[in-house]
Amino acid sequence: LLAEVPTAFHAGIQDILLIGFALALAEFLDTTQVGIDVEGHGRHEDLAAEVDLSRTVGWFTTKYPVALTGAGLPWTHVRTGAEALGAVIKAAKEQLRALPDPLTYGLLRYLNREIELPHTDPVIGFNYLGRLGAAAGEASE
Repeated sequence: LLAEVPTAFHAGIQDILLIGFALALAEFLDTTQVGIDVEGHGRHEDLAAEVDLSRTVGWFTTKYPVALTGAGLPWTHVRTGAEALGAVIKAAKEQLRALPDPLTYGLLRYLNREIELPHTDPVIGFNYLGRLGAAAGEASE
């Protein structure tokens, strides 16, 4: 799951885990679209080309809402890896790629009082910190 699937779909581990979580949540809630509040530690965010984070301490946490559509795929197709699952994963990956920069969302949402967002944050959260038990070179995945 952490090696072959991301490679097959040209996606990151976080994307694959988030998509799998969304599919399971959609099955549990009996819906085709789920809202998830995604949190990241911000260490992989590109603040600007000239910013070097290697000598900083702490995280640059990002938090942003994501709505993913699972296309109503039956759970048996998810468990068995049916061909339709590949199309759903590709579509969800493209939904994630189309999202604006997470850091920008946080800046607008929490620091700009002129921006009024009509909805509250999703009640379900997702936070993938990486492979914490891995060696130093592998931990950043």
